[in-house]
Amino acid sequence: MDSEVLADMVEAVLASREDYRPHQVVVVRNGRVVLDVAFYPFSRGLPHDIASIGKMVTATLIGIAIDEGFIASVDEPVLEFFPGREIANLGPRKRAITIAHLLAHRSGIDYEGEQYGEMQASPDWLQWILDLPMATDPGGEYSYSNANYHLAAGVLYEATGMTPLEFARRHLLGPLRIPDPIWEVDPQGIQWGFGGQMVRPTDLAKVGVAFLNGGDWHGRQVVSSEWVTRATTGYPGPPPPGWLPEVSIGFGWSNNSVLNMLGAAGSGGQSMRVLI
Repeated sequence: MDSEVLADMVEAVLASREDYRPHQVVVVRNGRVVLDVAFYPFSRGLPHDIASIGKMVTATLIGIAIDEGFIASVDEPVLEFFPGREIANLGPRKRAITIAHLLAHRSGIDYEGEQYGEMQASPDWLQWILDLPMATDPGGEYSYSNANYHLAAGVLYEATGMTPLEFARRHLLGPLRIPDPIWEVDPQGIQWGFGGQMVRPTDLAKVGVAFLNGGDWHGRQVVSSEWVTRATTGYPGPPPPGWLPEVSIGFGWSNNSVLNMLGAAGSGGQSMRVLI
């Protein structure tokens, strides 16, 4: 890579730091870190809030759970993982929700962003989500939802008997030699499926490199290539309103077919890009 181009990029970020509000930028090529720069008052090695990039982590853990046999398929009905719960607003549409619908933000569950405070105030977030009414048929229109991904974290917990952090420690963090992140939990001690993680950028880059290499990390298949393909392939259905036609949404990833680029992003401007 041309170091002058990288240096020019850093200068451009500095010149517009009030717009970008940069903490740290890491660039990896051919498995090697070619740029790792932190911007004052931040320093290298600090964990940062990755916000909704955490959804990609949750989707990856679901993929690993399928690889390991804890979950039969991403097309399993969600309610089958919660047999002991009494669920409100129950009907054919809610029974038809699959794990894939959650990960693709097409569950049909009637959840709006302003309800986030209501969920946090409830004593049992999973029950609160399960009790929500349905707005549309599952598999239909795209509707971005933190509720979808926290319910996916609940599925992971019920299927494996491990919290998302415990499962990640064994099957993702450990193999990639990533220390435990700071990871918020719900009232039942289940880590947030939609975010709430503080991770070092260099460690997040390891996940990106693994996906670039079809799930392989230095000769170890951390997640199957089949899952990498499915998670990064656009899910069928109407595109999200306002999105460019060349951008499709998979499971925690976006895919730009023109730029040949995978992406995951967070609400604070966090950005992860993988050039494929």
